[in-house]
Amino acid sequence: MEHVTDAQTLFIQAMDALQDDAYEEAMELLYAALDEMQNTPEPDRTFLATLHLVLGQVNADVDEIEQAREHLTIAHDLYRDLDDPVGRALVRLELGELAFWEEQYTVAQKHYQRVLELLDDGQELEAQAMALMRLGAIAFEEDEIELVRSYYERSLRLFEALGDMLSAAGVVIELANALQNETPAEAEALFQKGYTLAKEAGSNYLASLAAHGLGVLAANRGDWQQARDYYHQALDLKIMSGDYEGQIFTYLALGAAERELGNETEARRLWKRAVELARREGMEEIEDIAQALIRSEPIDWVGR
Repeated sequence: MEHVTDAQTLFIQAMDALQDDAYEEAMELLYAALDEMQNTPEPDRTFLATLHLVLGQVNADVDEIEQAREHLTIAHDLYRDLDDPVGRALVRLELGELAFWEEQYTVAQKHYQRVLELLDDGQELEAQAMALMRLGAIAFEEDEIELVRSYYERSLRLFEALGDMLSAAGVVIELANALQNETPAEAEALFQKGYTLAKEAGSNYLASLAAHGLGVLAANRGDWQQARDYYHQALDLKIMSGDYEGQIFTYLALGAAERELGNETEARRLWKRAVELARREGMEEIEDIAQALIRSEPIDWVGR
């Protein structure tokens, strides 16, 4: 039992390191714990599965994708041998995340669906909520709007039940984005709700997404004064949250609003700011778009 005890101690130390975002230290401790377990004649297979699961998560966090997938596959096999559906579901969620961020949506969808199949209604609500949220995002990619609504609404109910208002805000805003072309009035109400939830959760970043979305809806209906007000609100929040990429797109949109309101000098000033940030962030295509807007003539502008 000494080896197991040493391994568990190393594992606890690794968890503490992760709390401080010390990923390199955590990785060293986790692999040291794995070495201890591999030198144990009869290792605790449940703990070993957990160790591989966490190693998969941490490797994914540092973009070591193949190593992450290898550890997760081992964890899944261990949980399967242990007849542990909850463990398998947690691994499937992580495998789904790897596929989702690689835009392998068919593979990701299968993993997320399996998460829901493996878990009972009251088990691992956060994992179920995450799987439903991702399934909603995949449905949006496939233009399945009713499925988008169904998945996001189910995910939202679970996040609200968990008291996770930050995730709830994110789901509401994603649903609003998905519905803005189909049902703009509904999307507007959702953006307003998302903004309120985000502010309550202390997320200027998510609140900025909601404010920008409200600006887009106002622009789509030709209310450029209101669009400008929302874009200014979004920009202030993006600056506070340090979202430089988001600022670029809001400067572009804000410039368009000023253009439509007849403020040529202000429009060009805003687009120049977008150019500066895009250049700094290495976003060459966006920089080219902003430069083209600056070079454009008022006679070519919409509404002039």
